[in-house]
Amino acid sequence: MSNFEDAIDYVLKREGGFSDNPADSGGTTNFGISLRFLRELNEEAQRKYGIFEPINEKTVRDLTKEQAVFVYRCEFWQRMPFEEIVDQLVCNYIFDMAVNMGIAQAIKIVQRSLWAVSFSRAYIADDGILGQRTLERLNIIVPDLILPVLVASRAAFYRLLAEKRPKDRENLNGWLNRCYRL
Repeated sequence: MSNFEDAIDYVLKREGGFSDNPADSGGTTNFGISLRFLRELNEEAQRKYGIFEPINEKTVRDLTKEQAVFVYRCEFWQRMPFEEIVDQLVCNYIFDMAVNMGIAQAIKIVQRSLWAVSFSRAYIADDGILGQRTLERLNIIVPDLILPVLVASRAAFYRLLAEKRPKDRENLNGWLNRCYRL
């Protein structure tokens, strides 16, 4: 079974610190937590993470690593049974996708990748939910088989996104670098 500490270390090494890139759709970010994401949280969640003022760029700049880790645990890790993924590297990679592109999109990529390695779409729906069928199939596939398919599928998603949203083209190389870094 996988653990959160390894998965969050993997993510934080890829997210970095404070960034205020105008080309970033999420706006100002710190430890990968974006201004847009924080604003989408309800007031109760904001208070739970120690945010008591209206959210702005300063809120993001002042976000501590501990707050970011807590956000990732509550808003990502605990929303899906990531800990039930047997291989830690596979878990880390999928968790990183969930953080970077959203949970549902990441799990859909996992499900479609499982179709590719299983040569069948019959068993798993691409519903964006890390349910028992997806976990069962994921956990019986050899990591050396699923990881290259996940990488290729993730890269294809980023390329398509950059094609559909020209404002995101500037981010494509960074996304691909992150995608290819296991």
